Amino acid sequence: MNSFRNWILLFILSTLFSSCKQNILESNKKLENRIYYQIASQSKILDLSSLIDIKWDNLLILAPYTNLKKDEAKLGIDLGSVQSTLIESREDICVIAFLLNKKVIAIVEYPRNKGDFADNELELIKKNEATFEILNSLQKTLDSKHVVVFSKK
Repeated sequence: MNSFRNWILLFILSTLFSSCKQNILESNKKLENRIYYQIASQSKILDLSSLIDIKWDNLLILAPYTNLKKDEAKLGIDLGSVQSTLIESREDICVIAFLLNKKVIAIVEYPRNKGDFADNELELIKKNEATFEILNSLQKTLDSKHVVVFSKK
């Protein structure tokens, strides 16, 4: 009887864990690489609308140390699926969140040493306006390369 209770408890806990995990998104490495290749190609423009092959209507750039609860309230969207990125306590990435009908459907944890989106304002950016200039800043990386900055056009 005791093993039966343990089995039931294990089943309930695993069901709860798997249902909680369904709302967590992993970073889209394919898109991260596409952004990086756009920089490497010496392009001056990054058009995110042409790089991602899923249906989306807005994107949101979350800078380091973003307060997710505050931004959720300001924008009227749920950012719970972004919490796994730990953006609230990280400075090494920006999160690019792709939305469809105000729901986050894909994310990219973009390393700031490959290109920095951090200076862009917090706003929902429409797909047809998701164009950024690729600029070299005066800052340099540890290997003396200029830091690439993405600035919304």
